[in-house]
Amino acid sequence: MHLGNKGAFKTIRPQFVKLVVEAVRRVPAKPFVTDSVRVPGYEYLEVAKDAGYTHLTLNAPVVLADGIFGNDSIKSMQGIFWVEIAIASAIHDAKSMVVLTHVKGHIQAVLGGALKNISMGGVSSAPRVETGTREEVRCISSWGT
Repeated sequence: MHLGNKGAFKTIRPQFVKLVVEAVRRVPAKPFVTDSVRVPGYEYLEVAKDAGYTHLTLNAPVVLADGIFGNDSIKSMQGIFWVEIAIASAIHDAKSMVVLTHVKGHIQAVLGGALKNISMGGVSSAPRVETGTREEVRCISSWGT
């Protein structure tokens, strides 16, 4: 989910996120709340804290999907033309996802929703591995929504 921007208040309230976390725990599962890094990781965690997203308020860890430096990701080939992208490792390695989205108008995407959040929040700027073997190429096109 989007953890906020400095000075902005258009996010899902932490109280509602905690309700989802508690429901996921009853599955049982081990939830964490995540987004990829858009600003330096330490700053983004501070923004998240200021918006009320902490392990204490959510009863789940708040982690940066692509690491504190924004380059913890897995290279993957996607689409019919095999476009290479870097998937944030916490997203790639998760067994399943619950996507929490605050729908809003968005300049580049007209409407920001779950698909936009997955496509922007699930990728990273750089891959963590450089092997290119077929076994490590994984496809996310089978992700459910």
